[in-house]
Amino acid sequence: MKKFKSYLLLSFFGFIGCTATAQLEKIGDIENEDVVYYTIKYDDPTHFTAFATNLCPGDIDISSVNLNIAARSYSNLMISSRLQIAAEYKIAYYDRIEKVYSKYDSEGASYELPEYSFSVYKDKPQTELYFTGAFGAYQWTSTKEKTVNIKSVGRTDYVTYVPLTIARSVGPRIGVGYKSSMYSGTEINGEQINPVGAPILFDQNGPNTTMVEMSYLSIGAQYTVITNSVVSITDYGDRYVRSTVNVYADVLYSYSHEIDDVFARVGVISSPSGGSSQNVYGVYETQNLTPFDKSGFQIGAEWIGYYRVGSVFMRAAYASIPNIKREGSIRMTAGFGFNISNKSAPRADLSN
Repeated sequence: MKKFKSYLLLSFFGFIGCTATAQLEKIGDIENEDVVYYTIKYDDPTHFTAFATNLCPGDIDISSVNLNIAARSYSNLMISSRLQIAAEYKIAYYDRIEKVYSKYDSEGASYELPEYSFSVYKDKPQTELYFTGAFGAYQWTSTKEKTVNIKSVGRTDYVTYVPLTIARSVGPRIGVGYKSSMYSGTEINGEQINPVGAPILFDQNGPNTTMVEMSYLSIGAQYTVITNSVVSITDYGDRYVRSTVNVYADVLYSYSHEIDDVFARVGVISSPSGGSSQNVYGVYETQNLTPFDKSGFQIGAEWIGYYRVGSVFMRAAYASIPNIKREGSIRMTAGFGFNISNKSAPRADLSN
């Protein structure tokens, strides 16, 4: 069998990580330069088929108009290391500007209203639904030393380095999606439709708020890196070195959108008895008078780790999203789930 030295690796892993090496005394039954033996049981990233589904409870979206935290489900099907089909769904459970909304009764009579306007939307949170497909039209392979964990003692990981085959590909990527989001700004224009009367435009000096829904297409390119190996370490068992990294860039185009009507203040009624005056609110149509920027783009990187049964998913992305005014958005998400994957043909025993 081949002999490799193991080294102590101290690491902190998050969206930003750093790694350092250190020399320590013997811990357990492995020293920092002890000899380990391994056999590469599988090493074929060009014929990798796998399905992974993950739940991401802390999806964070920091945009130029809002901040929300959501739960996201993400599923990815990889077929023969070439074709990837993904589906994801997001539902927000915290929203910064949702607090501007107040209650109104079934007749439209409002109370506890904000100073400016708010959406007459069906009571629903922000959601997203997105389907993508990518094909690695051009693929090539190379050999690279990969880090393989031998064991962990507390926060200390003992690792070795094994030369494994890496498959890389580049090709087109397309997608279709739906997104609903809250928007607050002075760009929202509306014409009074209730109470019935002469057309009146509402006050644009305040942070008028509404719900925007859109359907959109995406088209771009994707670069993919695949590792699909199983390394058996003597006395420590199998270690799965399986992962997919996708780096992508897309152009976004909204082919359909809807801007909710809003409640806004019409005027003030003074009490005949000399009491306090009351604001009067009406319903304003915004769809035809409010501008909408239909184009945008997104760039991002995502990683899927495949283990014996479990899986891990992480993504960091920036998007310029079609909206009333194009919305800049930084997105970060991480989650966990399970996978079902094939085992490639056994590789010849490379041990001495």
